[in-house]
Amino acid sequence: MKKIFALAAACTLLASCTQAPKHQIMGHLDELNSDSMIVYVRTADFMGKDYIDTIATPNGDLAYDLRNPNETRQVMLMKLPKEGEQMGAEGYIQLMLFPGVSAVLGGTWEEETVSGCQFYADEADYKALTADLTKQMNDIQNEAMEMQQNGTINDSLMSVLEEKYMGIAEQMKEITKTWISSHTDSEYAAYMSATDDELLATISDRAKNGAVAPYIKSMQEMIAKQKAREEAANKISEGAEAPNFTLVQPDGKSLSLTDLRGKILVLDFWGSWCHWCIKGIPDMKEAYKKHSKKLEILSIACSDTDEAWRKALEEQQMPWLQVINGEGNNDVSTLYGISGYPTKIILDAEGKILKVVVGEDPEFYTMLDEILK
Repeated sequence: MKKIFALAAACTLLASCTQAPKHQIMGHLDELNSDSMIVYVRTADFMGKDYIDTIATPNGDLAYDLRNPNETRQVMLMKLPKEGEQMGAEGYIQLMLFPGVSAVLGGTWEEETVSGCQFYADEADYKALTADLTKQMNDIQNEAMEMQQNGTINDSLMSVLEEKYMGIAEQMKEITKTWISSHTDSEYAAYMSATDDELLATISDRAKNGAVAPYIKSMQEMIAKQKAREEAANKISEGAEAPNFTLVQPDGKSLSLTDLRGKILVLDFWGSWCHWCIKGIPDMKEAYKKHSKKLEILSIACSDTDEAWRKALEEQQMPWLQVINGEGNNDVSTLYGISGYPTKIILDAEGKILKVVVGEDPEFYTMLDEILK
């Protein structure tokens, strides 16, 4: 499968950029063999899905404008899936759209080109430099996948492939560092350095503080949040007191964890977007019905919009307490070091942690029965 990895960054309008663009994506792709394509648009923080559009691509011609043209957004272009296929089964083209700039596509579906501003030019330069190593890494991945599908893989072969892959990855890392060191005024280099403080310190202020700045800010916040999660996770252990928090219920009233002392309590970290969370709701309902005299459940919706949360509550009709996660200092998923969904944390009547269960695991209900017997 063709894989074109994320190039999430932005660029300023330089003299070489397209002026007065006709569309934010435009151009032509040979060998597209599809009269329409899906445009998957990520959120402004580059972390999740915002919306999906479908565009006509007659004879491989493309023209598209974001619904929010004044924001930098990452997009993926995919062919419409055939019956029984998943979206993106034939690969995807991933690029960034920038306010006031046309991303001009050319080449073929398998080997596209992008032009329109200096960011794209620098991207092309870096990709050409690393093309051979990228191909070697993709070939190893494809070989491993093929052996897994054929049932011919074993631990010994996998170890050999992993060692080979990591060796190439190390070469890629060194080449990347060298390229960045010679392009310190490049916004693409700023993008490449966004998660590496040492490299980022070498980038010029112009490149860091230009249109790529929102991406860098988002990546830095993500790293800080991950570190906070890891630190919090070390404190969320059996016997520890659960950290207090206050979140908002569907009726707009606030609810604090300390308000719920006196019963066994399950903190259910979930999301309307989480397939396994939704799949596990019927079992949660059965457990709640069985133990409701001794048990309370507080579901905490994470990474959800208010609209999506309320829609899920209406559809699922969960008969226990509901709140939506906060942001910044009131992000309870970070406070509790949540790394996967669903996560269920059982507290005793005094607010001490009894058990932590990550994933939709039937063992959780066995634990609950044992605690409440």
